[in-house]
Amino acid sequence: VTSAPTDTPSATPTATPTATPTEKPHGNSAGVLTPQIFLLFVATALFSLMF
Repeated sequence: VTSAPTDTPSATPTATPTATPTEKPHGNSAGVLTPQIFLLFVATALFSLMF
């Protein structure tokens, strides 16, 4: 029980920060634009369904 919880959090934070800074600066514009367009699309779809 003591070995399982210690191994899980140790592997997660090590892999996340290494991949995030490498891909973030490369595709910064695409990463910020994609969620904005997706939110706009979802909002438009919801608005059309309401009316």
